[in-house]
Amino acid sequence: VLQHTVGPTPNNITISGTPQAGQGGAYLIGFTVTNEKGCVLNQNYTLAICEVTVAAFTFASGSVGSPYLQGPLTLSGATGQASWSVSGALPENVQMYSNGTVIGTPTSFGQFSFTATGVDSVGCSASSIFSLV
Repeated sequence: VLQHTVGPTPNNITISGTPQAGQGGAYLIGFTVTNEKGCVLNQNYTLAICEVTVAAFTFASGSVGSPYLQGPLTLSGATGQASWSVSGALPENVQMYSNGTVIGTPTSFGQFSFTATGVDSVGCSASSIFSLV
């Protein structure tokens, strides 16, 4: 349940509340403002209630010189298609595509730790740390 209050000036409006679990998503909110001269302004906004998580995923081990393909990762609770990015270390010649798929032919041996972050179409995001061996 969301409530609204108008502050001490007409430019100060607060909408507050606590969404219940399971109600994440994008909601369209419409405002109509009428001034003292009767001029009317209608404006719609999208309110994003973020309730996203990175779905559990375990990357299989790879081998130097052998093609590697894993994924895609999934952003549970996302609105629309998620876009993925990575920070940290991936093996040389291996990359994560924006659809959450990790692909390449590793040219180096080792253990690589990285963080994958998914962002959905309304800006909700979640991250998870993964390892590749």
